[in-house]
Amino acid sequence: MSEIFLAMSGGVDSSTAAHLLQQAGYAVRGVTMQMFPGGDAPVRGAAEVCRVLGIPHTAIDVSDAFAAAVMEDFRREYAAGRTPNPCVVCNREIKFPLLLRCADEIAPGARIATGHYARIVRCGDRLAIAKAADPAKDQSYMLWQLSQQTLARLVFPLGDYRKEEIRAIAAQAGLPGASAGDSQDICFIPDGDYTAFLVRCGVPLPAGEFTDESGKILGQAKNQACYTVGQKRGLGIALGRPMYVKSRDAAANRVVITPDDPHGRVVTADNVRYMAAAPGELDTPRRLSVKFRYARNEYPCTVRAEGDQLLIEPDEPVRAPAPGQSAVLYDGDMIVAGGLIAEWE
Repeated sequence: MSEIFLAMSGGVDSSTAAHLLQQAGYAVRGVTMQMFPGGDAPVRGAAEVCRVLGIPHTAIDVSDAFAAAVMEDFRREYAAGRTPNPCVVCNREIKFPLLLRCADEIAPGARIATGHYARIVRCGDRLAIAKAADPAKDQSYMLWQLSQQTLARLVFPLGDYRKEEIRAIAAQAGLPGASAGDSQDICFIPDGDYTAFLVRCGVPLPAGEFTDESGKILGQAKNQACYTVGQKRGLGIALGRPMYVKSRDAAANRVVITPDDPHGRVVTADNVRYMAAAPGELDTPRRLSVKFRYARNEYPCTVRAEGDQLLIEPDEPVRAPAPGQSAVLYDGDMIVAGGLIAEWE
């Protein structure tokens, strides 16, 4: 019987993943990562699920590593005028590397699994993440930075199921939390107040200035980190007409606003990671589709590599592509490559 190490939070998705892996013949071990000091509720919940299923459970305190890799990146990126995606960073730096390390310490070479809604497919001699069967729950966008080495050992038990099917399976199996709601917020900012989080982290937030696109000062603003590209409401400035945030200048602590809803025709992405495509395969322009945010639509586009960057031209201008967010390229359901938005015009 093959051993598999499953990341578990005590929620319905990872709990049902454990049950499905058992049914598939795996010897499952639950692994729970404690992300915050004193944050042991997921540990208790996952331990109870493992008790019900009769499988071993391991808890790992990763709070120091999580703070250094994920929370510090979030703080640094916002202070630099970018909009980070902490879930992407966590998957790359914490969740999957530490799950692999835990597996190798107990059963070297064993497979790993998570309760993500995604699938793994083969494209020639490469592996790639593909969308889940449930488009409303698909989490492929968050997984574009996973390496080929990680994909080779990874299983996604939920990829072929819809959420309502998972809840039904959990209820039938008598799993705790079968009807619990889904978590929607960034785990370390549950109230969604990014500014308060930055203050707690000691980030200085002196007042800044609003300017127009020519650099003309229009009025006083809060610190640039307090705004997002595309923001319209709550700007705190009255100019007689609606205004939108077009960009943030961290060095000058200025917020550029415009009466025109900002849309990008060409988006440049760096920190590129190739998945279904190998490096060099996008040197020739290719027709794909792109997502610039997890909860946003896909857009047909033409993409080509230029040095270490990707130049992405959506067929229609895309609203407010925010530097720091992920640009994930798909061929049908399959991720071809991805990068971080560097700039747009």
